[in-house]
Amino acid sequence: MYFNSVSPGSITYGIPDAYVSPSAAKQIFRVKDDLTGLEFADLSFLNLLDTPDVYTSPSAAGKIFKVKDDLTGLEFAEESGGAETFLELADTPETYVSPSQGFLLKIKDDLTGLEFTDSPVVAKLTISGTVPIGLDLSGGTFATANINLATNPIIQAAGITILNFNLTKENIFIGKLAGANIHADADKNVFIGQEAGRYVDGDYARKNVYIGYQASGNSVAKTGQLNVGIGFQALYDNRGSSNIAIGAETLHNNRGNFNFAVGAGALKTNVDGAYNGELSNYRTISKF
Repeated sequence: MYFNSVSPGSITYGIPDAYVSPSAAKQIFRVKDDLTGLEFADLSFLNLLDTPDVYTSPSAAGKIFKVKDDLTGLEFAEESGGAETFLELADTPETYVSPSQGFLLKIKDDLTGLEFTDSPVVAKLTISGTVPIGLDLSGGTFATANINLATNPIIQAAGITILNFNLTKENIFIGKLAGANIHADADKNVFIGQEAGRYVDGDYARKNVYIGYQASGNSVAKTGQLNVGIGFQALYDNRGSSNIAIGAETLHNNRGNFNFAVGAGALKTNVDGAYNGELSNYRTISKF
């Protein structure tokens, strides 16, 4: 036997005859106002015991809710005394007076409200998954720069620095771990290539140019200056100054100054020699 199939005469109160949608959908049971039985009814805000009974205009039009003075429920009330603008709220700035033009809103450090700030916004762009085009700037016209970065920008891939423009000291490092251990006082260096100048950490390491995989990239600390090394491991273990090495492994283990080597392996084993010149295949062409 179902509840709505009970004979009306078999119980004291009558009940609905059916659950026919939408008459009973998401409704509640309540005792009829005339106390003759049960009926389906919508559950609304006004049906609650501690809320107003009606929205009858104009009694509720444009009004707000407030807790009754006797704390027994809610009632409609006029908006008198309430905030009408953003600045009138209790936890917002009190004025828009200059120099707030162009400022941003931020949560106060003590977490008690909002305040205007001209501090730069720290933004983070995270790209994951398969992205056909990560950043396409080909369709735009820019007045000054396509990408405007901070004074000393660093770009990493998988947590490893691949580009470091230290404009304060005028250093430029491009490549995985290029210039990774540069001294804070070293300046005007250009390292391009994976691990190029990786361990150049002397404070007098200045005005060096290393281009190529591990060019001046040995694990021994270096302090030289005015060196040019171009090629695979050119000036790989260099501790001298004013040297020029062009070609793979040229001046590979150099400790001297004012040497010139061109061609694969030229002056590869030069240790303390100075004022040497060699052109390819270990052939000495001059000594200054």
